[in-house]
Amino acid sequence: MHGQVKRGCLLAITLLAAAICTGACLLYFYFIPKKLRFDSSAIALKLEDGLAQYRSENGVYPPGDGSAVFAALLGENARNRAYIDPRFREQASPAGEITDVWGRAFRFENLPEGPPRILSAGRNGVFGDEDDIDSSLARGLVRQPDPAPAQP
Repeated sequence: MHGQVKRGCLLAITLLAAAICTGACLLYFYFIPKKLRFDSSAIALKLEDGLAQYRSENGVYPPGDGSAVFAALLGENARNRAYIDPRFREQASPAGEITDVWGRAFRFENLPEGPPRILSAGRNGVFGDEDDIDSSLARGLVRQPDPAPAQP
């Protein structure tokens, strides 16, 4: 009888350890990467919303490359008005660009029609592949419409 109880406890401990390991693997390989992708998408969404507000008040999108655009959104513009949360400054790279959750600068893309697009290179850090992240993931979860195309 004593041996059966010992085996039963050993089996319970083994099953518990297997469940904990499985849960940890799911967290590390599935849920955390999904959350990081969503967080980068949410940052892109906030930046795109800031761009839309800037255009609404100024008639054009801020000129320049990524660091100039992000500086304008942070308040370095003719109106001295911030169009995004000033805490984004904490996420700026040494070059003055706002970074994603992996510490890489977002890419600012001017499109022929419509608003500019903000992209993260994603986890792998390479632009132009299936790992890239834009605002669509966050926009879909918060159910915001896509921004209206720019009028000429």
